[in-house]
Amino acid sequence: MNEFAKLLDAFSSGTLLHPSHGSYNIVDLGNAIGYLNRASNIKLNAGTKRILDILGSPQHLIFILADGLGTSLVRNLDHSSFLNRHVISNFRTAFPSTTPVVLTSLATGHWPSKHGVTGWYTYLPDYNVISTIIKFVKKSDGLSLDTLGAVPDKVFPVPSLFSRFATNALSLIPSHLANTTYSKYFSGSVPILSYETLDEAFEIIITQLNQPKNPTFTYLYTPKIDSAAHSFGTSEPRTLDAICTFERKIESLASHLPSNTKLVLTADHGLLDAEPGAIHNIDPNDELVNLLEGPVWGDSRICYFNVREQNRLHFQEIFKARFGDLFILITREEAKYSGIFGKGKPSPISSNRIGNLMAISMGTSVINFTSHHQLEHTHTKVGYHSGLTPDEMLIPLIVI
Repeated sequence: MNEFAKLLDAFSSGTLLHPSHGSYNIVDLGNAIGYLNRASNIKLNAGTKRILDILGSPQHLIFILADGLGTSLVRNLDHSSFLNRHVISNFRTAFPSTTPVVLTSLATGHWPSKHGVTGWYTYLPDYNVISTIIKFVKKSDGLSLDTLGAVPDKVFPVPSLFSRFATNALSLIPSHLANTTYSKYFSGSVPILSYETLDEAFEIIITQLNQPKNPTFTYLYTPKIDSAAHSFGTSEPRTLDAICTFERKIESLASHLPSNTKLVLTADHGLLDAEPGAIHNIDPNDELVNLLEGPVWGDSRICYFNVREQNRLHFQEIFKARFGDLFILITREEAKYSGIFGKGKPSPISSNRIGNLMAISMGTSVINFTSHHQLEHTHTKVGYHSGLTPDEMLIPLIVI
C-alpha cells in the first residue's frame, strides 16, 4: 500500500479523522457566530444551519475558547460533571490541529486551504522566512516580522469576521496576549480588554451583560488547560485539577447569567501524550536536511519539507526506512486532493505555504524539528497536538 492509500485507509478505519467529514466543524461554528453577530456575506451551509438551530437567537452570546480542552479531556471528568452535562455534541477541528490554524479558521470562517495559516511554524514565501506565525516573529531568531517589512494584512490575507460584526462585541484576552499582532488581527474591529485572572474576566462579562446594549457578544480566550496538558500530560492530576478549577468557575458564571443569554464553550484542539521514545529528532546536520531546499517547518505531528526535485526519491526512501509506519509521507498534490486542509480549491497563498512533501503522524509520534539557526527543545513537553488522531481532532460543543 502506498503512502496516500494509507492515509485514506486511516480515515476509513477511524484511526485518523478527516477535518471536514462529519455533520459540522470549527469552520461552521465560526460562520454561525458571524451570522449571529450580523456579519455580512455569511454562507449558511448545512453544518452552520445545524449550529444555529442549536444556539437559537439569544440576546447575549458568550463564546469561550478553552485552549486544549478537547473531547478526550472533557471525558476525563466525571460523567455527571457540569461540563459533561452540557455537551451538545462533539465535532471536528481544522488541520493541522494547532492554535494559530484553528483560531484563524474560526475567526475567518474559512479553512487553512483558503486563509494560509498552515502550522505553528508557517513558511512565508513573500519574505522567504519561517515564522512563528501567532507570535508574528521569525522562527530562527525570534525577531519581529516587522523587521522584514511584513504587514499583518499580507501575513494573514483573509480578514477576520469580527471586523464585520454589527453587535456590541468585546474580546477578552489574557494580558500577556492582548496587545499582540495576532490578537488584534483575530478581534478585527472588536474592542479588546485584557484580564489577569478568569474571575476578573467573568466580572467583565457580567458588567457587559448589564449594560443597556442589545444584543451583545463577548469572546473569551483562556490558555491555561493547554499549558497544563503540554507540561504534565493529559491524564496527570495537575491537568485534571486545572480542568476542574475551570469547570467550577464556568458553573459559577452560568449561575449569574440572565435567561436571554447563551454561553457557548469549545476548544481549538485536544492533545495526545507522547512518551520519550515517540519523539524523533531531525537536527540541522541530519542527512534528510541535506536533501532539502531549506529548513523544516510545520508542527509536532505535521512537518513540511521542500525537497530538491532530484532528491525526492532518495528522501522518501530514507524517511520510510527511518520512520516506517509512524508517519505518512505524502505530496502537496495528494494533500490538496485529500482535502485535509479544507474544502474547495486551495488558494495560491496556502499552496505556497506547504512543502512539496509532508509527513503526518499516524499516532503519538512527534518530530522534533530544528532550523539551521535554532534548536527547539520540544522534548520537554508531554502533551502534543497538530495531528489527525481523534484525541487531537475532536472538540466539544458545550452550550449552557
